[in-house]
Amino acid sequence: MVTISVSLKDHDTLSPDDEIAEGVVVWEPRNENLTFANYDKLLEKVVKGQYGSVTVGYSITRFDMNATVRVVLINGDRESPVDVYGSIKATSVLDGGSPLITLFEKSAGDSVKVNLEEEIPLTRSAVVVPMDDGVTISAYLYDHDSISSDDETATSCVSFHPSCPGTTTSTISGVYGQVQVSITAD
Repeated sequence: MVTISVSLKDHDTLSPDDEIAEGVVVWEPRNENLTFANYDKLLEKVVKGQYGSVTVGYSITRFDMNATVRVVLINGDRESPVDVYGSIKATSVLDGGSPLITLFEKSAGDSVKVNLEEEIPLTRSAVVVPMDDGVTISAYLYDHDSISSDDETATSCVSFHPSCPGTTTSTISGVYGQVQVSITAD
C-alpha cells in the first residue's frame, strides 16, 4: 500500500493556520494487480480542506529504476565561486502526462555560491526512471553578477536511458559556462 499524507495550511497574521487541505491519498496494489489499469500513468487525487483543496499528482510504475542525480559546476566564466541561480528539473513520460520534478530552483536574489568542480546543492536528488522512456534533466542556470549583467552558465537538457545499474554522465553548456550532469541508477 502506498500512502501520501497531505496537511496544507496557509499562514498569515489575519487568520493563522487556515486548513487548505487535510487528508490521505491511498493506493492499494491488491485492487490494481488484475488489470494494471493505473500503472505507468499520471494519477491525480483532490484532497479537500475547510478553506480549499490541492491536487496530488503521483504515479506507480512497473518497470523502473531508482536513480540519484548530481550536477557539478565545470566552468563558470572562469570565476570561482559562482553565484548560481536558475532551475534544474527532471521529467519522464507517462500516460496522462509528463511529471515535472524540481531539483533546484533559486532566484537571482537567492543565488548560492558554488566553486568549480563542486556539486550544485539540489533540494532533491532522487528520481524514478521508467526503463522504457528514461528521464530528461533540464538545466537553466545563470551566474548572478552585481557589477555586470548575469552570465548564462547552462541552458539545455539531456536525456538518460539507463537499462542497468551504473552511472551515466553528460554535459550541458551555456554561453559562459558548463555543468556535468550524472545519473546513477540503482
